[in-house]
Amino acid sequence: FEAKVLYEPSWRSNESIDCFFVWNEVLILIQISFAPSHPIRYPGIKRVWTAAQKVHENSLKGYALIFVTPSGNTRNGVDIVAQYKRQAYQNSRGTVVKPETWKKSHPELLMELGQYIYALPGDFEFPK
Repeated sequence: FEAKVLYEPSWRSNESIDCFFVWNEVLILIQISFAPSHPIRYPGIKRVWTAAQKVHENSLKGYALIFVTPSGNTRNGVDIVAQYKRQAYQNSRGTVVKPETWKKSHPELLMELGQYIYALPGDFEFPK
Protein backbone atom coordinates (compact mmCIF):
# COMPACT_ATOMS: atom_id res chain seq x y z
CA PHE A 1 0.00 0.00 0.00
CA GLU A 2 1.31 3.42 -0.87
CA ALA A 3 1.48 6.02 1.89
CA LYS A 4 -1.27 8.66 1.94
CA VAL A 5 -3.56 6.69 -0.42
CA LEU A 6 -7.02 5.68 0.80
CA TYR A 7 -7.82 2.02 0.16
CA GLU A 8 -11.11 0.20 0.26
CA PRO A 9 -10.65 -3.51 0.93
CA SER A 10 -11.17 -5.60 -2.20
CA TRP A 11 -12.78 -8.19 0.03
CA ARG A 12 -16.06 -6.33 0.63
CA SER A 13 -16.98 -8.78 3.31
CA ASN A 14 -14.24 -7.44 5.62
CA GLU A 15 -16.13 -7.31 8.87
CA SER A 16 -13.71 -4.96 10.62
CA ILE A 17 -13.13 -1.84 8.56
CA ASP A 18 -14.48 0.20 5.67
CA CYS A 19 -11.19 1.67 4.41
CA PHE A 20 -7.58 2.27 5.42
CA PHE A 21 -4.40 4.17 4.63
CA VAL A 22 -0.80 4.40 5.84
CA TRP A 23 0.42 7.65 7.37
CA ASN A 24 3.82 8.18 9.03
CA GLU A 25 4.41 4.42 9.26
CA VAL A 26 1.06 3.88 11.00
CA LEU A 27 -1.79 1.89 9.46
CA ILE A 28 -4.98 3.95 9.90
CA LEU A 29 -8.14 1.80 9.89
CA ILE A 30 -11.48 3.57 9.40
CA GLN A 31 -14.90 2.25 10.36
CA ILE A 32 -18.04 4.28 9.69
CA SER A 33 -20.64 3.68 12.37
CA PHE A 34 -24.08 4.96 13.28
CA ALA A 35 -24.23 3.12 16.59
CA PRO A 36 -22.67 3.86 19.98
CA SER A 37 -21.31 0.33 20.09
CA HIS A 38 -19.44 -1.25 17.21
CA PRO A 39 -17.31 -4.25 18.26
CA ILE A 40 -14.23 -4.93 16.11
CA ARG A 41 -13.91 -8.31 14.44
CA TYR A 42 -10.34 -9.48 15.03
CA PRO A 43 -9.97 -11.64 11.86
CA GLY A 44 -10.41 -8.60 9.58
CA ILE A 45 -7.84 -6.59 11.53
CA LYS A 46 -5.39 -9.47 11.33
CA ARG A 47 -5.80 -9.77 7.53
CA VAL A 48 -5.26 -6.05 6.89
CA TRP A 49 -2.37 -5.77 9.38
CA THR A 50 -0.58 -8.82 7.96
CA ALA A 51 -0.95 -7.59 4.36
CA ALA A 52 0.22 -4.06 5.25
CA GLN A 53 3.24 -5.33 7.17
CA LYS A 54 4.19 -7.54 4.23
CA VAL A 55 4.02 -4.64 1.76
CA HIS A 56 5.91 -2.34 4.14
CA GLU A 57 8.49 -5.00 5.03
CA ASN A 58 7.49 -5.02 8.71
CA SER A 59 8.32 -1.33 9.12
CA LEU A 60 4.91 -0.17 10.39
CA LYS A 61 4.86 1.09 13.99
CA GLY A 62 1.31 -0.07 14.62
CA TYR A 63 -2.28 0.68 13.70
CA ALA A 64 -4.96 3.07 14.89
CA LEU A 65 -8.73 2.69 14.58
CA ILE A 66 -10.86 5.70 13.72
CA PHE A 67 -14.62 5.41 14.09
CA VAL A 68 -16.45 8.01 11.98
CA THR A 69 -19.93 8.94 13.18
CA PRO A 70 -22.33 11.89 12.83
CA SER A 71 -22.09 14.58 15.51
CA GLY A 72 -24.81 16.25 17.54
CA ASN A 73 -27.33 13.54 16.79
CA THR A 74 -29.22 10.98 18.72
CA ARG A 75 -30.52 7.61 17.76
CA ASN A 76 -33.30 6.20 19.88
CA GLY A 77 -32.53 8.94 22.41
CA VAL A 78 -28.82 8.07 22.68
CA ASP A 79 -26.18 10.69 21.82
CA ILE A 80 -23.85 8.58 19.65
CA VAL A 81 -20.70 10.64 20.23
CA ALA A 82 -21.20 11.17 23.98
CA GLN A 83 -21.86 7.46 24.56
CA TYR A 84 -18.99 6.17 22.44
CA LYS A 85 -16.31 4.22 24.31
CA ARG A 86 -13.44 1.89 23.54
CA GLN A 87 -14.70 -0.95 21.37
CA ALA A 88 -14.03 -4.59 22.17
CA TYR A 89 -12.39 -7.07 19.81
CA GLN A 90 -14.40 -10.15 18.86
CA ASN A 91 -13.63 -13.34 16.99
CA SER A 92 -15.63 -14.30 13.89
CA ARG A 93 -18.33 -15.90 16.09
CA GLY A 94 -18.85 -12.70 18.10
CA THR A 95 -17.06 -13.83 21.27
CA VAL A 96 -14.97 -11.11 22.96
CA VAL A 97 -11.21 -11.58 22.61
CA LYS A 98 -9.88 -10.78 26.09
CA PRO A 99 -6.72 -8.64 26.40
CA GLU A 100 -4.93 -11.26 28.50
CA THR A 101 -4.94 -13.59 25.45
CA TRP A 102 -3.49 -11.05 23.01
CA LYS A 103 0.23 -11.70 23.63
CA LYS A 104 -0.02 -15.45 23.13
CA SER A 105 -2.93 -15.88 20.70
CA HIS A 106 -3.49 -12.51 19.01
CA PRO A 107 -0.14 -10.63 18.86
CA GLU A 108 -1.40 -8.28 16.12
CA LEU A 109 -3.75 -6.69 18.65
CA LEU A 110 -0.74 -5.55 20.69
CA MET A 111 0.12 -3.25 17.77
CA GLU A 112 -2.95 -1.08 18.34
CA LEU A 113 -1.88 2.50 19.02
CA GLY A 114 -5.36 3.69 19.97
CA GLN A 115 -9.02 4.00 19.11
CA TYR A 116 -10.45 7.37 18.15
CA ILE A 117 -13.78 8.84 17.18
CA TYR A 118 -14.25 11.46 14.49
CA ALA A 119 -17.62 13.19 14.59
CA LEU A 120 -18.77 14.48 11.22
CA PRO A 121 -19.70 18.17 11.49
CA GLY A 122 -23.31 19.26 11.10
CA ASP A 123 -26.61 17.61 11.84
CA PHE A 124 -27.70 14.29 10.46
CA GLU A 125 -31.25 13.09 10.61
CA PHE A 126 -32.02 9.41 10.85
CA PRO A 127 -35.04 8.29 8.83
CA LYS A 128 -38.06 7.53 10.94
